[in-house]
Amino acid sequence: MGSNDAYFECTKHETFNCSIYKPSIYPKSVMITAGGKLFHRSGKCYWLNDGQDAVDARGGDRSERETLSPQVAEARWKAECYHCFRWSCVVCGSKPLG
Repeated sequence: MGSNDAYFECTKHETFNCSIYKPSIYPKSVMITAGGKLFHRSGKCYWLNDGQDAVDARGGDRSERETLSPQVAEARWKAECYHCFRWSCVVCGSKPLG
């Protein structure tokens, strides 16, 4: 599961494509909106809120937030929010460069 298949260099271990790299573990539930293309770890995601604020700014109707499992979100063609589900080194917690 997960749409982010790129590898990155751990700034501490300085290795690429190492067996210690794996995506962050998904929580039991994630958040989506009907108009969004992504699923988010929680309602606190800046980009989720920014998207809904943009809908408000252009006079649209904000979609209700829905909480569901990551599997159902992916079945609805939602991708993971990169900012909520960044890959990290499971040993030291380093985030991708850039």
